[in-house]
Amino acid sequence: RVSGLEWAHGGKVVRHRVVKGGLIAAVTESWYPSTDHEYGVFLEDDVSVSPFFYAWMKYAVLSYRYGSEEDFMPDIYGVSLYTP
Repeated sequence: RVSGLEWAHGGKVVRHRVVKGGLIAAVTESWYPSTDHEYGVFLEDDVSVSPFFYAWMKYAVLSYRYGSEEDFMPDIYGVSLYTP
């Protein structure tokens, strides 16, 4: 059982989904930030990113969440690099 798994890398929380949610729910519900100042990146297993990706993403978060008043977006939910 997962609840009995010993995890040496910090705390863990096991969440049980009662209703099947599909792939999008499985991915987006796989991680929850513990504070308003914790961020995550979700990538598909076949995605390759530029070596500059981390710097760009960090800059986007710093600009929109902690930047100047005209750039500040307190309710930002996500930043996407997706192109159809």
